Amino acid sequence: MHDGSEHSRPFVTTVGALALVGGGAAVGVAAASSVGTFLGMLAGGFLLGVTVSGRPLRAGAVAAATATLAILAAAGVPGGGVTGGAAALGSVSPGTLVVSLALSAAAGGFGVHLGDDLREGLSTPLPEAESPREQASPEARGMPEQATRSSTGDRAARTDADVNTDASTDADASTVPDANADAERVRESTEE
Repeated sequence: MHDGSEHSRPFVTTVGALALVGGGAAVGVAAASSVGTFLGMLAGGFLLGVTVSGRPLRAGAVAAATATLAILAAAGVPGGGVTGGAAALGSVSPGTLVVSLALSAAAGGFGVHLGDDLREGLSTPLPEAESPREQASPEARGMPEQATRSSTGDRAARTDADVNTDASTDADASTVPDANADAERVRESTEE
């Protein structure tokens, strides 16, 4: 069975979009008439995207286009009412009107997209972090232990290991590359 909340959600989203995007456009017109309208629609769409789940792109774009029509109609003949607004809309060339509506819809939709992405990014849980001990160990980072030591520490470890070598170790060293032997000596000296 369907409850009434499924059908009222798009209506509430549309009303919220008209209020946020339209309010942003009105504030934008008051602040800077040339680009303020678009910035206000972008900000209103952003707020809509942050507050409403489900990425209401269509509602934001329609609200921005509606706000543009309302601003153009309100800028018509002062005191002319609905007929003055219709006359103002009729005086704008169709090409200009279409471009203005498309830009408005893009600004509102893009604002919703940004707001929705921010809301999803803030609500996504982060992966579990490693303990500080695991982060500090060279093996956890995939680095050999020898690469993390300072050069003076390596020389001291090699010197101690060279003093403790005997004839059997020298015989084995001829078959093993020097890099592996040095690494083994460093490991043995640190274990002591």
